[in-house]
Amino acid sequence: MPAVYAGKPTDAENFQQTEANGLTVFVPRNAWIAPEGIKITLSGKGIWRRLDVQGLLG
Repeated sequence: MPAVYAGKPTDAENFQQTEANGLTVFVPRNAWIAPEGIKITLSGKGIWRRLDVQGLLG
């Protein structure tokens, strides 16, 4: 599974910028994406919150 990082990438020209669930998301231009697309959700509470990303294929 590809890594997920917070913040704008330093090499932003290698990424496609999009909005998902109110978040700005940078997806690598060469990413393999599932036919149903990418789904981003937020789970957990307090300091244990995290982004869950589905649809990026290795």
